[in-house]
Order: sequence, then C-alpha cells, then structure tokens
Amino acid sequence: MTMRMTLRRSRLAAELRRLHGDSGLSLDQVEERTDIKKSTLSRIHKNATTNVPYVKTLAEAYGADERTRACLIALVKGARQRGGWWAAHADSVTDDLLEFVSFEAIAATVYDWENAVLPGLLQTRAYAEAAIREVNEEELTDDVVATRAEMRLRRQDRLAGDNPLSLYAIIDEPVLYRRTGGAEVMWEQLAHLTKLSKQPNVHLHVVSRTLGAHAGMLGSYQLLEFPDEEYMDPVVYMETIGGEMYLEGKEPLAKVRRLWDHLRGAALDKEASRQAIRQAAEKMTDDGHSHGR
Repeated sequence: MTMRMTLRRSRLAAELRRLHGDSGLSLDQVEERTDIKKSTLSRIHKNATTNVPYVKTLAEAYGADERTRACLIALVKGARQRGGWWAAHADSVTDDLLEFVSFEAIAATVYDWENAVLPGLLQTRAYAEAAIREVNEEELTDDVVATRAEMRLRRQDRLAGDNPLSLYAIIDEPVLYRRTGGAEVMWEQLAHLTKLSKQPNVHLHVVSRTLGAHAGMLGSYQLLEFPDEEYMDPVVYMETIGGEMYLEGKEPLAKVRRLWDHLRGAALDKEASRQAIRQAAEKMTDDGHSHGR
C-alpha cells in the first residue's frame, strides 16, 4: 500500500463512520455488541481496516442492509489488495501508478484527455516503449522499458471481454504529428488508433490544432468513474513533472468535468477525428517509407 491512505481505505472509513452515526450507538454499546475494543473501533473509524471479519461484524451491528454489506466487503478487499496481475510489476513503476491501475481494473468508464502522448489504453507496443524511454527524464534500462510497456498493453485487456471498459478519449491534434519512436512507429500507431476508434466502447475525438490556445493545454488527466459511485467516488489521476497525483473532492471533480465538457464541445466529431488521424498517418510517409502499402 502507498504511504498515503488509499482511496478505498478512505472511502471504507467514511462509510463505517456514517453507518455508526446512523445507528445511534455509542462506542461502549458497539464494544458490548461486537467485542471489539473502543480503541480499536476508533482506529477503524479513522483509518479503516483490512480485517474482513471486523467489517462484517460492524456492518451487522450498525444495521447495514445486504447491498451495503457487500459494498463494504468489496472496499475492504480492495483496500488490502496490493494488486492483481500488476503486482508483478511493482519494482518497475511507482506505487501511485500501481494504485491507478488497480482503480482502472474496476472502473466502468474512463475519460482521458491527452495533450502530450496518446492514451496508454490505445498504444502499440513500439509506441509505448518509445514514449516510456523518450518522455522519462531518467535513463531506463531496456528491461524496465519492456516491463512498463508490457504493463501498459496488459491494461488494454479492459477494452475487451464481456464487461469492457467504456473509454472516452480526446487527443490534442499535435500529438498525432509528434513522431514518437519515428515515422514508422507512428504510422503503425495511427493505423492502430483508427482501428480501435471503431470499437463501440471506444469514443475517440481530436481537438483540431486550429483551435488555438485552450484550457486543456494546462495538462492531461484521466477521470475514472466506478460502477457504484455511492461507495466509490470518481477520481482524477494526473502525471506531472513532480510525480503522479490524484484529485478528489466535489469542487476539483466539478472543475475537471467542466473542462471535459469544454474540450468535447470543441473537438471534432468521430468521423472527422478519424479523418484527422488518417491525414496525420499520411504525413508519416514523408520520410519515403511505403509502410507495406
């Protein structure tokens, strides 16, 4: 777990405090009913717990209904889980990125605005490796680059399957012309992007470079929404020069949503966006390569 309390633990603690308040029970009464000491109860209400039996016992004592109990158990299991498949990559990425991937794994919808690189969920292996190597200010070994790229590709499994993630992505048009990895890599990446944009759960739009200056130039972000927002608030993830960060709370989320609405309103429609991608791909042939056509 990261040094800071994870979002799941924060949400779990808040729900337990709410249930306790609604129950009207004093800590003495809760201790009497559950055999959980008051000092332990105070810690749980403040910092949550990874003890499933404790949560089940408290949920029963507080009179939580079945749906609420199930959500609480899901939260506590998520709070103590270091990760699923992504845990194998812990030595190659930051704790905050691991946490982001764990959130992405259970998200229902992702809104992704990108003004520097293409969305990670839509990258080819070659593009991912080039972006990881070229954007990072520190020199990375080939093994670390390959591991991070593999992790990025594994995340893309969420776009397929019986319950696929809904991805809404908006890309600043200059990103399409930035030759990350070279012209050949970019041509293949743009062809891949065009193909993915036709999936029913992938909604891809481009902000034309003719738009001029706009608020989205301040930075990229991903807004994640979850299946049951009553128990898991949306979160915003951002990568900055100072490291990864999360935005939480009603006002920051409202600001991000307003920015998204502005960008979506300014962006090209789906077909015009695909045409913009195809035009960028044509530019990649300027170096004389035919790309197999």
